[in-house]
Amino acid sequence: ITLLGGWLRSVLVAVLGVFGHRLMSPLIILIVFMAGYLVRRPLAAIVSALVMGLVSLPFMPGGVAIIFGYLIGGVLAELSYAAGRYRTYTLPFMMVIGLIYNLIGVGLIWVPFQIGALAPTAAIGVFVLSAIMGLGGGWLTKTLGDALLNSGVMTINLEEVETA
Repeated sequence: ITLLGGWLRSVLVAVLGVFGHRLMSPLIILIVFMAGYLVRRPLAAIVSALVMGLVSLPFMPGGVAIIFGYLIGGVLAELSYAAGRYRTYTLPFMMVIGLIYNLIGVGLIWVPFQIGALAPTAAIGVFVLSAIMGLGGGWLTKTLGDALLNSGVMTINLEEVETA
């Protein structure tokens, strides 16, 4: 998923610019947040982000910088789960942390994508698209994570956490 998503994102960015980048954000949210959602232990998101960055390194055009991008995402995901004390995994919580993650992401790409140079309506469009995609990324993480947990592939004690 990481490699395919990275290549697809590169194509969409080439065609649609910052809007292509923001369209792919639910997949990025899914990749970064899924390990923390499934493992439900401190540092799971950061470690998985580092592994994803290292695995992606030979296949992505960004070079070593891709590792830092994944680590930033892992830290943001880890802070989100820490805010819920690693016990809150409800759908609204997942959607809100996806929203916050994506809006912070707009701030991180503001200069490289020159969002400030866009027309005001286009810049607002970037924020609106990011908000919608962030909510969708949180929903996607929760939905696919629950499907994995309910399949019996992984076993965790769900009584310890809030998952409804």
